[in-house]
Amino acid sequence: MADTGSQGVAANLKVRSENEINKGRTMTQAMRVTADNNNDISTILSERVLIPVGCDHCDKETEVSLETLKSTSTVMCEHCSHVRPFSNVEMNMLMAVLGRAGYRVP
Repeated sequence: MADTGSQGVAANLKVRSENEINKGRTMTQAMRVTADNNNDISTILSERVLIPVGCDHCDKETEVSLETLKSTSTVMCEHCSHVRPFSNVEMNMLMAVLGRAGYRVP
């Protein structure tokens, strides 16, 4: 007949020793996401992040901050100085794409 009491004590000591080992550690690594984790996780995106906006005139991209795109309705190309409007439809589309990618803009 096996002694189940000593096995339970050994398992308890193992768990306790693992907790003591991990006690002083800080969380410096990313948390693994498992298939059973159904929580929506999003990253808050700073308004200072630069978004590439294509120029209709020279087909090159100019990086413009989200803050600038929200506050002004025009974008000036840094290559050819062409000015074009940045519409509400484009802003809504940009927010939808960022949202689907897991970003949230304050």
